Amino acid sequence: MRVWTKMNREAMSETESVRPKFLDFKIYADVDHHTAGFGNNLLPLAQAGVYTPGEWEPSKIVVPKTDGTSGVNNFELVAVGASFPGGGASGLNAVSLIEGYAASRGLPNILDPNTPDDAADANGPTPENWMAALFNEGTTQDDNVLTDMITENNQAPYPFENDGIHTDTMYPGGANQGTGLQVHDYSYVTATSIGGQSRLKGGNFPCGLIRIDTTSGGDRGGWVLTLDLVPGNHRGYLCESMTEM
Repeated sequence: MRVWTKMNREAMSETESVRPKFLDFKIYADVDHHTAGFGNNLLPLAQAGVYTPGEWEPSKIVVPKTDGTSGVNNFELVAVGASFPGGGASGLNAVSLIEGYAASRGLPNILDPNTPDDAADANGPTPENWMAALFNEGTTQDDNVLTDMITENNQAPYPFENDGIHTDTMYPGGANQGTGLQVHDYSYVTATSIGGQSRLKGGNFPCGLIRIDTTSGGDRGGWVLTLDLVPGNHRGYLCESMTEM
């Protein structure tokens, strides 16, 4: 999001007047959404048919080519999953926000800090780490605490590249682990449900993206989804800033 904003700001630095009136961060939720395109999003029902959508253009990033040829590459954006899943509804490939974060985030080497073995020796008659032993209180407490500090919590809570086991970072929500969207809530509607209705808990969804998956054990007719929108300070609705995600 910050890269996209910075790119726009730099491009318009001398031509602010060309800024679109409806410049929002419009991304796809996942590869399925990217393949289907915004044109297949659910639209509200009207008294006669459905609403007619206006312009809804996806946000793009522009990357200069580095293969010796002139020009740029254009990519759309998906929230989760792997980058470069293939051309979507518009024909453009996409990059993943979470996978991009994982690929650009540096992690400390598992041997950093490079602690000497003597650092844990703060006990007994000849402690090598005598500076720590000065604060012993007649127990092995400091010695045990130092050992825990040296041997535990030195790796990220998810597998990452060069951790001694894995060959690629498995950041949740990226290309290799938890590639789908987060489950927010679910409910069952059966023939015995009161009024055939069910209510799901509310939430604040990044970019307003909600995916609805349904299954049916038989033909029970159609269904209607009613959304209650909460008033707020972003075009009249309650939204969370992407910088807070």
